[in-house]
Amino acid sequence: MADTRSEGQRMAARVGMALLMVTVSLLFGVMSVSYLSGTHGEAAIELPILFWINVLPLAASSFALHMAWMRRGRPASRYWGAAAAVIALLFMVLQAAAWVQMTQAGLTLSGAGRRVSYLYVLSGLHVLHLVAGWIYFMAVLVAPRRVRESAELALFFWHFLGILWVYLLAVMAIAG
Repeated sequence: MADTRSEGQRMAARVGMALLMVTVSLLFGVMSVSYLSGTHGEAAIELPILFWINVLPLAASSFALHMAWMRRGRPASRYWGAAAAVIALLFMVLQAAAWVQMTQAGLTLSGAGRRVSYLYVLSGLHVLHLVAGWIYFMAVLVAPRRVRESAELALFFWHFLGILWVYLLAVMAIAG
């Protein structure tokens, strides 16, 4: 389990992850400003309750992934990592269910205005980033020779995505 990469390679990985998170932050920041400024005059909509409930599985998966990190090198690490993966999938399923609720309430991409479109785009982009993060931490989890730095970066990115979801909820709630 030793990290056989050079210090330069480890630094490049950290810088790459930092750049990814800055880029994602800028993407969602610009989208948030656009959402907040581009939907004035439209009727307010109520966020699906599942958007709020989804904080719980995202926080639980983040906790489980952190526990896996704390137990790295021991068998319990894989169990915590697997739990994190399953709970993360629950978030994605609940997100899809929220979109179904929105559609059943008549909030569709084709007919409900920009406010609803932004909700789908913001939550959909977040899920796409979660899928990428999930694939990344699954690769770290199942790799025969896990690299400490990769696990740490996966953990850091996953925590970042959880914080991002809370931020997006705040933006969506403020815009109403």
